[in-house]
Parts: sequence; structure tokens; C-alpha cells
Amino acid sequence: MKYIPLSDVQNQKLTIDLNGNNLDLNIVFNQIGSWFLNFVFNQRKVNGVKLSGGVFHLESNNLPFDFMVASDGLDPYKADDFLQRCKLYLVEKSEVEAIKGTEIKVL
Repeated sequence: MKYIPLSDVQNQKLTIDLNGNNLDLNIVFNQIGSWFLNFVFNQRKVNGVKLSGGVFHLESNNLPFDFMVASDGLDPYKADDFLQRCKLYLVEKSEVEAIKGTEIKVL
């Protein structure tokens, strides 16, 4: 599991090296009070993933990773939630499989 440090900036872009492949992230806080994740990985683009606490976010995307928000039980809803109350993690395929107890077929 890899911790992804975020700030209270409402539109954040970063790139993570994932086994030699770039994972380009765009994390956005909207006016309604929700954080969303957009990303590109191996020419595959995913937009509008709402970040919620304690769940995997890419259940049906068949990717070699997923994202998880560790929180105090509430979803991130304030611009500064990722400074203290919430943490975003990149979880690799093998870790997701170990937690779920099932194989993930990567497309």
C-alpha cells in the first residue's frame, strides 16, 4: 500500500510510477463537498470516481491497483480533510486480492 499525500488544494495533479508505467492522477474537490479522482493509466482513462472512506473504488475496472481512503468513518467532505482526517492509498493488485480473497483479472 502506498500513501498518496494530498493537500487542501482543490485541483491536484500528480504522477505515480507503477512498475515502470505512469499513473497520472487528477484529484478534485467540488463545491458540493466531495472529492473526486480522475486518472489515466496505460492509455485507459477513468473519470469521476467519488472518494469514500473504507472502500475500494475500482471494483469493475480490472486494473492492477485500486484506491482506498482511510478515515474516521466519514467520507472526505471538506477541502482540508486530506491534511489530517483522511489519507488516500494506492493498493496494488496482490494486496487487493489478499484482502478480498479472490483473483483480479487485469484487462
